Amino acid sequence: MRGKLLLTATLGPVLAIVAVFVLAGCGGSTKTITQIAPAQTSSQTSSAATMTKQQAGQAYLAAVAPANAAGDALTAKMQAYSDSTTGDQVSADAQPFEQQLTTLNAKLLALANSYPPAASDLKALVSAYNPVVGDLQSASAQNAFSAASWVQQLASDLSKTKAAVAIVRADLGLPPAKS
Repeated sequence: MRGKLLLTATLGPVLAIVAVFVLAGCGGSTKTITQIAPAQTSSQTSSAATMTKQQAGQAYLAAVAPANAAGDALTAKMQAYSDSTTGDQVSADAQPFEQQLTTLNAKLLALANSYPPAASDLKALVSAYNPVVGDLQSASAQNAFSAASWVQQLASDLSKTKAAVAIVRADLGLPPAKS
């Protein structure tokens, strides 16, 4: 068993950032919206959009809904953490969120191909999410000596996604995320 994490002193700030990320970072809503499939295109490579801005916005909201739900669940579990919470427990709790972010990244890259006007910003958002995924993957390696640093790194990486999300939401004609 790994050393116990001393999380109680450092957990408050990261919970606040995780909650903001989940509600504002991904999509601002955990409501499921039916994803509109991109139109079929010919085999020729083209930079023309295969979706309208509205369709791309709805596809984005549908893509982020599962990550929002997984983030909500992680936040709820993190609120119950104490000094006796192990790195293995944090890792197990973080795994669904990490998996949903990985899935979200794939969906965002597909959306970038279907809606080229926002492609560079969608790819920048994926790049912003990658360090968060790495942080979540490293949770089990934490111990009492590294927990505070890990929490601070996760909080920092989560906060860096906010600007990228705001840009993507604007590109897709969506209102700013609720914070």
